[in-house]
Amino acid sequence: MDRKRQDDLGLLIPEKVCIVGAGGTGVWTSILLAQVGVKELIIFDDDTIEEHNRNRLPFRKEDVGKKKVVILKNLITTTYEECVVFAFDIKFSADFVIEKPEYVIDCTDDFKSQMNIVKWAKENSVYYIRAGSKENHITVTDFVTGWDSDYEEEDGKCGVTISQWIVPQVIVASSVVRWICLGKKIKIEEI
Repeated sequence: MDRKRQDDLGLLIPEKVCIVGAGGTGVWTSILLAQVGVKELIIFDDDTIEEHNRNRLPFRKEDVGKKKVVILKNLITTTYEECVVFAFDIKFSADFVIEKPEYVIDCTDDFKSQMNIVKWAKENSVYYIRAGSKENHITVTDFVTGWDSDYEEEDGKCGVTISQWIVPQVIVASSVVRWICLGKKIKIEEI
């Protein structure tokens, strides 16, 4: 794929990125990273596509009921052939990350998962980015945000599912990719 126009911008494109969560933010982040030229993506998500996901994700009606990571891998590799995608239909597990990525992008909405991911990133000197949105608020940060007023203790979720027409997930994903390509690299020193 011709990336001459991008090459002239002097972007810092990482070779390998791990994305945890293939919901609205994770899907678009994965697609945009492949689009800018990331050569390898490692994607984790144990969820299936549901009809209500289709308002914010580029999935077809016939994809409903299938694993998100399987459909996402197919979408990326058929569009951006030079991008290798390792898709795991499980929650994040360091056991499946054979070679260390430069970044791990945490697109989960579960506080316990976020803490496990940021801990792994710190222990392995991997740059961590937490990305998501809620209503009209976008989060792109290099630390795990704390409990918020919408935290539901019984299921461990932090955040809520809302209409993504308020903050389209592709805007959050674009912010993540911009941050990476401009060289935003802050290692986590403390949890």
